[in-house]
Amino acid sequence: MMELLRDALQTLWEEGEFILSRGRRAGGRSPLLVLAPAVDQPAPGSLQRLAHEYALRDALEPAWAARPLALVQHQGRPTLVRADPGGELLARLLGTPWELAPFLRVAIGLAVALGRLHARGFIHKDVKPAHILAHAVTGEAWLTGFGIASRLPRERPAPAPPDVMAGTLAYMAHDVSDRLLLPEKLYGREREIDRLLAAFDRVVARGTPELVLVSGAAGIGKSAVVHELHRALVPPRGLFASGKFDQYKRDIPYATLAHAFQSLVRPLLGRNEAELGTWRDALRQALGPHGQLIVQLIPELALVIGTQPPVPDLPPPDAQHRFQTVFRRFLSVFARPEHPLVLFLDDLQWLDAATLDLLQHVLTESEVRHLLVVGAYRDNEVSPSHPLMRTLAAIRTAAARVPDIVLAPLTFDDVGQLVADTLHCVRDRARPLAQLVHEKTAGNPFFALQFVTALAEEGLLAFDPDAAAWTWDLARIQATGYTDNVVDLLVGTLHRLPATTREAVHLLACLGHRAETATLQLVHGASEEAIHATLWEAVRAGLARGGRRAQPHRGHARQGVDGLCLGAHLSRHGRGAPGRGRVGAVLRAPLRARAPPGRV
Repeated sequence: MMELLRDALQTLWEEGEFILSRGRRAGGRSPLLVLAPAVDQPAPGSLQRLAHEYALRDALEPAWAARPLALVQHQGRPTLVRADPGGELLARLLGTPWELAPFLRVAIGLAVALGRLHARGFIHKDVKPAHILAHAVTGEAWLTGFGIASRLPRERPAPAPPDVMAGTLAYMAHDVSDRLLLPEKLYGREREIDRLLAAFDRVVARGTPELVLVSGAAGIGKSAVVHELHRALVPPRGLFASGKFDQYKRDIPYATLAHAFQSLVRPLLGRNEAELGTWRDALRQALGPHGQLIVQLIPELALVIGTQPPVPDLPPPDAQHRFQTVFRRFLSVFARPEHPLVLFLDDLQWLDAATLDLLQHVLTESEVRHLLVVGAYRDNEVSPSHPLMRTLAAIRTAAARVPDIVLAPLTFDDVGQLVADTLHCVRDRARPLAQLVHEKTAGNPFFALQFVTALAEEGLLAFDPDAAAWTWDLARIQATGYTDNVVDLLVGTLHRLPATTREAVHLLACLGHRAETATLQLVHGASEEAIHATLWEAVRAGLARGGRRAQPHRGHARQGVDGLCLGAHLSRHGRGAPGRGRVGAVLRAPLRARAPPGRV
């Protein structure tokens, strides 16, 4: 534990949620920078910023950044300790006239620091005087404040209320580099998004529950379209929960629903006592003596409502009816007039039978109100005899409206705008390349982004710093004979990853779409930090996802592999891929240890 001398801390800057101080380690001489929350009970977002910056420590270099050394508890508060490279905080020098020579020296030093930052693949997203240390004599400059920095070429941040934004408005600018940054916007989906918003408006106005289906091929953008609805529903307009079905976990009843509602229960733990008490009372009243049924599904709920008494055993039909009734009441706590609930369930083609029955019960039961269920599925994997189709027919009989939004491939104009925006050029210049991208990808947006990314990684798209523009040789691209098969392209992207990353993705794919990092640690035999580091290149390539829960200091994390990447992996190796047996053996070992003699 790194101990700091309390009387040695000198406050440099206090702004909003943090206080930056300069100090020394107890018994040491090396100077330190200390960043601590300004209040005793910081918001979860403040904790996330500290944890995020600390997680980047190995990628930040002392030549241009104040590198994090430790994340500790100091005077009862989580505190980020950084190495102090020296210099003055630029924010403290504002308001004083500068001579031209030191001004230019610092400006050049800052430009060098930003160039090195971008060369390491970072976007800072909050460059401002309070995050810059500068030495006026030497011109050296160092960056700090990496709490929201990104290393991804494309990311979808969680929606936030309009009054919450990343970065500082007064210093916002286009923090760009020669990295290929993929656009965050959607193309050609305005009509579909409007239909989703209209469905939500109907639920708000009438209170009647509604089911909306979004269908299309893999990679066509179903989840991205629903994400736009999520953006519009951030509090106070409504609540949003989502889950994704897994083709290899269809024998686990309600697993996806549990994952979806965990995202609603966990944030309650970060509320103040008054707000938590309101939710606790509502949940206890709704669940009555049957709370244990939902606690078994969502263990975190016990931290909200307390330990629950056991429920009596019932015959299977009665037990199922009881569970459906209790779950309906649980759901109604979140689906209320003051905050309607949107439940997004992805990959319905793989949903389990128990969840299918429960959805039919919820959507046809008059007691449920203020609920919009959005279900996405791959229409080419659902035949008329699929259980989903039979249940949808029953729901349509009981409900007046079940819209089906079918996503078509992007038009050439849409792909042309995507390519032009990616390369920061006018559409006419990008047209020949866009034509090739559209032909190769058949208008599939995920495939289009992967194709353009592959061109950049192969050096067929290059940034010309003299012209400050992206350049390409269309004849050379055509001569490479790039495949128009999405699986082959993804396999090629996988093969470009480091060998250790490929192995980690392989093991993660064997576990399905997502897995707790603790499970991956068990299978891979590595620490959590090593897992995150190993999978980073796959995350950067858009083939995997890594995430921490709302309170990162609790040490919980989850990893996921993109569905198309999983399909590419399994199409080449099958379910019996080398490593699946290893995964099974490792996961069975604890069961063998606990099993009675002669049984597993």
